[in-house]
Amino acid sequence: MSIFGSGISPEELSIAALDEDGLIPEDLSGVMVLADGYLVRLMAAGRGQINGVMPANLKGHYADMVVINNGKSSASFPVELKKVVPRIFTAFGTGTGQAAAVNPQGVLNGGTSPASVDGYLSLWVTGIADASAPDFDPAAVATDAVPLSFPIQVCIGGVEQTVVYAGTAPGMLEAVTQINIQIVLGTPSGPQPVLIVVGAEESPETTTVTVE
Repeated sequence: MSIFGSGISPEELSIAALDEDGLIPEDLSGVMVLADGYLVRLMAAGRGQINGVMPANLKGHYADMVVINNGKSSASFPVELKKVVPRIFTAFGTGTGQAAAVNPQGVLNGGTSPASVDGYLSLWVTGIADASAPDFDPAAVATDAVPLSFPIQVCIGGVEQTVVYAGTAPGMLEAVTQINIQIVLGTPSGPQPVLIVVGAEESPETTTVTVE
């Protein structure tokens, strides 16, 4: 979840640290966010932006949101809720352009380090975590690699790829899903749009990876 606006956060950017229970905080530099009265755990706040993890126990199609910045509350505003909203993490945090994708050696994918056909690539995605998993807490750090209980599809340049693994990413929040793919023969070369499909939901084709 990302919220943008004027006066919703301090000018200086604050990045969350884990508390003694291994969770990100509900109060970050005086910033709090309520979703239907539940406190949202926050990852970052500052420079007119707030990033957080929506509570897993929200119901219905909309949540009423309120931002509190050092005691000053915003007017409430609605946010649409969906069980699945695939979004790919990008290299520069904008949500568009080059995906934050790496090869098995940990090298960031891009024009000087393209993915090779038959090679492997890892992506990170939000909005598709398996909320039905036992003890699921989107704001907790995953300790084990647990595969999703439902299928997903990944397409690059309009060509379906081989999904080797899709599930939790140990060391990252449980809200984050790691996807490992093998690039298949016939995938077009150069910067290509990436599409994540989960059931009827698709990610925007505004994120790219580069293929050799």
